[in-house]
Amino acid sequence: MLLMLVVKTELIVNLGVLGFGILFILLGLFLFWKQKNKNRYSFENQNRESKNAWEFVKKNFYLLVLTIGFLFIITAIITLITK
Repeated sequence: MLLMLVVKTELIVNLGVLGFGILFILLGLFLFWKQKNKNRYSFENQNRESKNAWEFVKKNFYLLVLTIGFLFIITAIITLITK
């Protein structure tokens, strides 16, 4: 009985991580869409060079969110397969 509860808890945690990954992916896609629509008519804003790391992160924040989402999804799938 206790073993079944532990397995069920691990499954719930892994599915929760998978859900967070999907939410991060959706958030990243929304941010990508929002940024591309905002900068569509501004060539200077779309193609300006980043001078430091913070400007790069501000300009490409959606890439960071998408990467975190993919890491969550990959981690959840690997742990679900190995259990």
